[in-house]
Amino acid sequence: MFAFKEKIADKIIDKICPIGEKALLMCEKEEDKLLEILDKGSKSASLKAEQTLAAMKAQVGILRKNY
Repeated sequence: MFAFKEKIADKIIDKICPIGEKALLMCEKEEDKLLEILDKGSKSASLKAEQTLAAMKAQVGILRKNY
């Protein structure tokens, strides 16, 4: 079981590290573009979270606004 977890961790690291390296490079050379990408992602995630929360509230019967 441990070998499996170690392999999964290695695969995740292999995928995430290049993203971090690219972000650091963008911080140095293209900070405005990086911030734009982060803002766009934040807005998209927020909208999706609002939709998910609204669907969950409707399913459990919490229909009052601002609750």
